[in-house]
Amino acid sequence: MNNANMFFADFSDANLAEIENWSNAFWLAAKYTQNTVFPDGMNPNDFGMLEVAVPSPGVLFLMSATVVLYRRRR
Repeated sequence: MNNANMFFADFSDANLAEIENWSNAFWLAAKYTQNTVFPDGMNPNDFGMLEVAVPSPGVLFLMSATVVLYRRRR
């Protein structure tokens, strides 16, 4: 990963534990979730990465129900 450009890459739920030379890569605005596994010593906030929240299943159900009910009214 020496001098790699990860600008706006999506690492949601990725396992990055085995990557090498991660400190020399460009990580600005790359996305990750709470399930992303980072190498020992890597703090994504230090590299300007953005944590993306994963919606809970209950929120997805409510959103789906709202769309169905809205379409039935039409």
